[in-house]
Amino acid sequence: MSDSLRRAVQEHLDARSFPAHVAAVSVKYCPAGFPFHPEDDSDWNMVRAMVDDIYPCVDEMLSALQTEAGFSAAVWKRLRQGRKIIFRPAAGSTINTNDRRNAPEHGINLDAGWVFAATVMRWFHDRPRVSYYDMCLGVSLDNTDGIAGEAWVEGDRTDSGDGWGFYYARRYLAEVSDPGLGDDPLRGLRESAAGRYLPPGAVFDRMMVYDLNRRDGDMTRERKLEFPEGRFIAVHKVLLGGDSDDEGDRVLYPGAIPVNLVKLGKADPASLAGSIAHCAGNVGARVTTAHEGDALLARVPGEEKEFMLHLVDAGADGILGLFVTFGRGRSSRGIEQD
Repeated sequence: MSDSLRRAVQEHLDARSFPAHVAAVSVKYCPAGFPFHPEDDSDWNMVRAMVDDIYPCVDEMLSALQTEAGFSAAVWKRLRQGRKIIFRPAAGSTINTNDRRNAPEHGINLDAGWVFAATVMRWFHDRPRVSYYDMCLGVSLDNTDGIAGEAWVEGDRTDSGDGWGFYYARRYLAEVSDPGLGDDPLRGLRESAAGRYLPPGAVFDRMMVYDLNRRDGDMTRERKLEFPEGRFIAVHKVLLGGDSDDEGDRVLYPGAIPVNLVKLGKADPASLAGSIAHCAGNVGARVTTAHEGDALLARVPGEEKEFMLHLVDAGADGILGLFVTFGRGRSSRGIEQD
């Protein structure tokens, strides 16, 4: 990303009084056309080849962002605290399960798709050497008509084309990843298919999917955040972390490291800044424009500065990586590395 574009994004955030600082890079690439759900092995071989073609671009983008921002040290610090990296396709938006190819009836359609998720997950496994068991996928779904949201996210592995398709991301990662870390990205699929819920802190040997709108009547899965005027919102603890005054709850819900995976039509500064504010302000629950970002920032009062990775497929304008650090008041300039 040119420095002029990065500065323009920063200026748009500053104009919103949004307390964040952005480091950013970009890589040009042409998105490949591919079957959404491969129907046979010949389809699958074609899809895998196309994903392999995209991966070097993702590698170049994230490696450049690592050089620019040095985010891996901050990621590893939080992994050692028990957190997991949560990859958020369509971060801040609700995915319409009736027809994911169309924009949802409400909100913004930012769904970057399973191919982008697979390539980014592969990079974290290949480069910083993060185990798939320290990763999870988090999405917000609308009405799933009685089907477990996690099962829908994995996708129907038939020719019906139902579901989001994370199974194919798992299959791709299982075929291309270095087995040296002793992990298997296919572990966790059975739990998703069965709609079985396991808190992140209770999972050590599988990669889970979480529907951030799902509670199953269990309100212990959510935390309420209070805004200055007294209004509350409820956010899933998978993303937010457990109650700060409940040690057992913090063990089950240690918090997450957000990696947003977003699709935009082009690399427009206003759209990029808007997607950052939108994703930060929507952490499994929609908040008003007046409080964009507060939901994310409110989880760490008096604690270390938080951050998120914001990775964007901007179509013909390439793929962009933004490392966004948060602070109250003036924009934060960096994040601790030790």
